[in-house]
Amino acid sequence: MARTRPTGLDPTDLDFLLDDDDLEDLSEEKLLEIFEAAGLPEVMGLPSGEMVSMQGIKDVIRKHAAEIPSMTPEKFSALIMNELSQTTPGSQRGKLAAAATLPWPVASGFRPQNEPFTNILDAEFNATGLRELAKFYDIKLKGSLKSALLEQVATGITERLAQTQTDPKAVLTGLTDAQALLLRKLFTAWDPELPFPRGMVKSLMQTADEKQVTELLEWMRKHAILFPARTYSYYISLRDAYYQLLPVGSLAPYLPGIVWPPDLWSGSTSDMRVEQPASLPLLEAVDRWLDAAHTGAVVLRTPSPAHDRAAQTNWLQRWEHDAGEAGRVFASRPGWVPDSRSSISVPQVPPLTPDSAQVLEGQTGLSADQCHWMLPLIGALQLIEPPARDRVSRTVNVANIGFETWLATPAEHRLRRVWVAWLEQVPEGVEIVLAGRRSVGGSAQAFKVLRAIGAHDFTPQQLAAEWCGLRRYLTRVLRGLPPHTWISWPLLRTQLFGLRPLCAHTLKTTDDWWFGRADGARLMDVKQDDWNRSTGLILETMIQTSLVWFGAVVCALASDGSLGRLMITETGRWLLTNQDSPLPPGSVPRARADEPPSWVGDLTWRVPPSPNRIEFIALSRKLGEPADQPFSYRLTTHSIEFALAQGLSMDLVQAQFDHAGIPLTTAARGLINELAGHFGRLRVYEGLTTLELTDELALRELLASTSLSQAVIAQLSPRSIVIRDDAVDALVAEMIARGHTPKVEEPTS
Repeated sequence: MARTRPTGLDPTDLDFLLDDDDLEDLSEEKLLEIFEAAGLPEVMGLPSGEMVSMQGIKDVIRKHAAEIPSMTPEKFSALIMNELSQTTPGSQRGKLAAAATLPWPVASGFRPQNEPFTNILDAEFNATGLRELAKFYDIKLKGSLKSALLEQVATGITERLAQTQTDPKAVLTGLTDAQALLLRKLFTAWDPELPFPRGMVKSLMQTADEKQVTELLEWMRKHAILFPARTYSYYISLRDAYYQLLPVGSLAPYLPGIVWPPDLWSGSTSDMRVEQPASLPLLEAVDRWLDAAHTGAVVLRTPSPAHDRAAQTNWLQRWEHDAGEAGRVFASRPGWVPDSRSSISVPQVPPLTPDSAQVLEGQTGLSADQCHWMLPLIGALQLIEPPARDRVSRTVNVANIGFETWLATPAEHRLRRVWVAWLEQVPEGVEIVLAGRRSVGGSAQAFKVLRAIGAHDFTPQQLAAEWCGLRRYLTRVLRGLPPHTWISWPLLRTQLFGLRPLCAHTLKTTDDWWFGRADGARLMDVKQDDWNRSTGLILETMIQTSLVWFGAVVCALASDGSLGRLMITETGRWLLTNQDSPLPPGSVPRARADEPPSWVGDLTWRVPPSPNRIEFIALSRKLGEPADQPFSYRLTTHSIEFALAQGLSMDLVQAQFDHAGIPLTTAARGLINELAGHFGRLRVYEGLTTLELTDELALRELLASTSLSQAVIAQLSPRSIVIRDDAVDALVAEMIARGHTPKVEEPTS
């Protein structure tokens, strides 16, 4: 039976994509051409400012080669976006470039660079070991060469892992209860894509028997469930042996977690105040926030003044700090360099000015806390542009092209994209700020975040990644709880403390940063009371703020205002389990007013974003330049010539504008026709002189020692330039005076 091809993809291009040899040599330019021809501009609707890994796209195409031919462009778009949105730098499927290349900074990436699975198996197993693996995983082998065995075993294990999408317990097949319990604990307590320390296994097993730990780890290593970590990165910061789990990649949301005791969902909420769900779907709140930003309502607070010695002090250079506190550290002992174990606090201040938060609150209907929370989240999505550092104004502007792409993207993709940004990229911990401001005993603040001045390689992006790691930990915990059921937070909190007290430290250790009391005394994470008022309080705040604003949970509060019960909603289940299904009704934003495209001048048109206008938006970006107003474009000589050079035809332009309901104006049609009529023609210029030199050094010398630079019109090659005809005599005289012997040729008729 002949395969149907995805609407909008040229058959030749599709064959090119699905041919593995051609795909390996595929250039970025060719890939973008194919996607644009399919009506999928901006690389699958990803927000402007993000860089896409070519290897990542190729891996997705290979993985789904059998499905792609029957996909519509919309389904193809969803496939690419959903796959890439699960990955960040350091992975072969990585999507985002390093944070430094993005307009708005993001937290450090999570995934280290891992070797291909076949390479790991090749290093760990001989042919006999591979055959034993095949028996364990019930893989039928053919041939005897080790290379063939490697491919078959790697494929078989990968297929077993893929079954977890429909049956999470598939990854536990063949394991004893003790082995399965350890894996469940690992999948919950630790990010499955990061190397984990051997000491954690001993802690999770809750045993002091080193022999028992060694035997279990060796059994799991023999069966390729884990293996020694083969990557080095800043994740490995403990003096310990590190292991890596099976390469789960985007399967992480489907891995089986801890089976929590049913005691957690006993009891009622009769004595509690059940809070109402979020008043707005998150996507609608994001749009309101961005609409307010268009009015200039978003203003960043001014950073705290730096200490006079900050520029020369490595533990102050990259960090915002309290200058007075830094001075006290410098003066801690006269004439002596501060002890590297000394600490300084990380200021926990909301990112917006109080006035800006108040204005946003009035314009959007969101709470001030949610307005603060939105800023770094929307920044991580690259939908806003940070103000230049040298400007007095701290007003944040909307990135219009990114905003257009955002509004033209289906709601499911947008909500999933926000969720991934919250879990992996947000450059600040606003929930940590909100938690730290909560009082303890009605007086002092709950905690401070302190960092060691001796941790020279510790950066704000890495601290932000720690907060992202804590969010990811919380979602792994919630994934194992039943939806639509009231869960006791005090009981769950006790379970979490017993599972992994140091859950806030994923990438760094307590030697690098820690929590402290208001007076600076260290809070000990291994003590339940200290943990409750720091890490536990942050987790509680994340539930009561972020997850409530996502619509993922509903909370019931005790009489003192603390979290008593939580319930996972249908939206929460959709987010936590990475479902490929329509959005639950409570998360669907109301449609924006459908403003049709229109001409706002003879050469300027406006295209309000909409998912059904992706192709016209792509054409508009290629044909015009951004105008002063959002979603507007204007024709210029440069933009038209650029579009013609890209192969855009007048017939296509006219057809697209007609289809959009705004036929080309007389002025626009005239300008395009005029430039198209001249485009590519040979042009002959008279009255000009060319100067040719024997080498490049002679040209540089003449430019430096004569008036030649004032007569240059254009440079044709490294030793050939075009100069004004009226400057020839003076230049010849200057060259002769400096010992050159120029040869002058008169033009022939």
